[in-house]
Amino acid sequence: MFVGIHVDDHRCVQITVDDDGPGIAFADRERVFAFGDRGPTEANGTGIGLALVRLMIERAGGQVDIETSPLGGARFVVMVPRA
Repeated sequence: MFVGIHVDDHRCVQITVDDDGPGIAFADRERVFAFGDRGPTEANGTGIGLALVRLMIERAGGQVDIETSPLGGARFVVMVPRA
């Protein structure tokens, strides 16, 4: 796993989190942010973790996106305004 932080001149902070796992298919990228989307064959839990992360980031004036990581897995990109 790799975590990076970049502060740009436009008063924005970008945080990236990369992993080298199997990644997330493009068609599933929005679904991972849905509340309670886990089926009976998926990992235990309620499936609300990333939904809550996105909600909190957006309420702070930011956004969360998913990309393909250079490490081969998923990259989560969080953009938030600087305080």
